[in-house]
Amino acid sequence: MNGWFPRLMAAVTAATLLAACAPGRGGSDPFSQSRTVEGIKIYIDNVAFMDATVYGVINGARQRLGRVTGKTESVFTMPLKFPSEMYLEIDIMAGPKCRTERIIADPGDSLELVIRTDNPYMFCGG
Repeated sequence: MNGWFPRLMAAVTAATLLAACAPGRGGSDPFSQSRTVEGIKIYIDNVAFMDATVYGVINGARQRLGRVTGKTESVFTMPLKFPSEMYLEIDIMAGPKCRTERIIADPGDSLELVIRTDNPYMFCGG
């Protein structure tokens, strides 16, 4: 070989690099707009046998998120536009009504709640 193969490989590599660095067509600059996230994800794992209805309470406004059947997992989205104080209420079927402690949630947060037969981290009443 008289050196044409290394020059061909260098040309292909240079073309690939130039194509990778070229601006994309129709794409948008990720820094041109602020990305707004409105809402929080709430992951609930009900390891108890009883069904539970879950409510989200933000700044005193109560919203039903849904029902989580016993021994299943569910994901809910709750609208939230700015940091707010919130907690979750859990109405366990044929059981007590419980609530979590209050937290400050930010838009884009993900929360996880595990519902067990004994709930040492929740405040439950009769």
